[in-house]
Amino acid sequence: MAKQPTDSRRRSAIPTLETPKPEGVLEQAPAQIRSRPANENDAGTAMMMQRLRRPPSYDVIWAALVISAIWAAGWVWIYKDVFAVQATTTGPEYLQSIALLIGPILGMMVIAYFQWRAQQLRQVSEVLMQQAMRLIRPQ
Repeated sequence: MAKQPTDSRRRSAIPTLETPKPEGVLEQAPAQIRSRPANENDAGTAMMMQRLRRPPSYDVIWAALVISAIWAAGWVWIYKDVFAVQATTTGPEYLQSIALLIGPILGMMVIAYFQWRAQQLRQVSEVLMQQAMRLIRPQ
């Protein structure tokens, strides 16, 4: 009986037939499967990471500051009489005028911050969605 190799998975144990190659023909590397790991640093991943690091636009905050400045200028123009004659100004009238200055400005700043934060969360969710799609379909 012929001796059988104990490990059939080893390439050296399996006899192969080699066909002679004509001279002058270069050997080509076997075609490789085009797949890459999900955590590989390529151009697409670098672009997504850059979009994550980019802060959202501050345009909404600047717009709120401009509107607040216009509001404060209008408030000063309307209530200049209240503060010019301090002897006739009552407590409630004084508090009402201060509330009419601070309330709308504070409200505009809060809305501007919420808009800025919403832009930031939208950018992050877009990048996370792209990463999820890349992990689902890696090719």
